[in-house]
Amino acid sequence: MIRFDGLWGTPDESSEPEDPNSDFPIRETYKDCAGQEHVFVISIFAVSIGSALHASEEGTDRGYFFREFDPTSPYLALGRLRGRIRQALSTRHIEEREPGSFQATHRTLRGRIGYDAREVGFVIDGQFLTLQQFGTMVETFEGFEFRLDILD
Repeated sequence: MIRFDGLWGTPDESSEPEDPNSDFPIRETYKDCAGQEHVFVISIFAVSIGSALHASEEGTDRGYFFREFDPTSPYLALGRLRGRIRQALSTRHIEEREPGSFQATHRTLRGRIGYDAREVGFVIDGQFLTLQQFGTMVETFEGFEFRLDILD
């Protein structure tokens, strides 16, 4: 094992292993591409073959939401989760032109499938769009081809 000073060493047998559950939940603030701050609550939950984390935007139940898993360490999952949050917040995919009316900022949209109490829709840039709102937004792309990838 390599110690913090770069030298070889053995683990201290007298110390108890750290409990990752004591480190969670974590509140972290990130800025998006427009400088707006988003506060996330990062929680851990056990799965049968490792540790999983999820980060949800504080103050809304339909905003940004991320998950990450690692079979060996929740801290490795935390590093990847932080990277996913930063990457998602770095690009603006839609703009609200009028209340309830959205426009794509470019030809790629990223988000997740969400559900409101009444209907299914898409959460893009932390904003819930109904299927009707989404359909109105993509009308300008009539005749274009598209690709829909559903990822986990």
